[in-house]
Amino acid sequence: MNIVKYKLAKILFVLLCFSHVYSCKKDSTVTSEEQLPPMTHEGKNTFGCKVNGKIWIPEASFTIGGSIAIDKSYNELTGGFWIEATKKNKEDDIFEYMKFYGVNLHEVDLYEMSVLNADITGFNDITNVHYSCGGFKHDTLNKGILNITYLNKEDNIIAGTFSMKLISSDYCAETTYLDITDGRFDLRY
Repeated sequence: MNIVKYKLAKILFVLLCFSHVYSCKKDSTVTSEEQLPPMTHEGKNTFGCKVNGKIWIPEASFTIGGSIAIDKSYNELTGGFWIEATKKNKEDDIFEYMKFYGVNLHEVDLYEMSVLNADITGFNDITNVHYSCGGFKHDTLNKGILNITYLNKEDNIIAGTFSMKLISSDYCAETTYLDITDGRFDLRY
């Protein structure tokens, strides 16, 4: 009788181990597009944010100049910084871009985005699939925040976080505002 209890206990233990391993298995249904890139300081050329709560990662599977999803520039002398991120997906007929600017970014610190006038487009949905037919402009009163968390001028790396609220420039948008949150970038310039 003790042998039967021992064998049953052993079988139960093995089944519990398998069920634990199976329950800890990573969910394979989550794609890389559904996750923001990690916040790093290595010049990995990553960029991502949430647009009205939905994860937005640049991609450019088709462009004339090749696959260019992130265009950026940082001028060490003036501290001028700009990013234009593009999401082009031929299969889903998506063509969106976002851009923003910073000035006098000379060190790790929290900065207000640079908005010279109300005509600067911050986000545009050119195919009118998700957001609007005329784009969203930067708000001159609520410019947005650029947090430079890493700046290595020897290795030409700039990294940080950002957030901004953009205003619709047309009347055919489903929403008046576009909230860009949880933004992060780690770029070589």
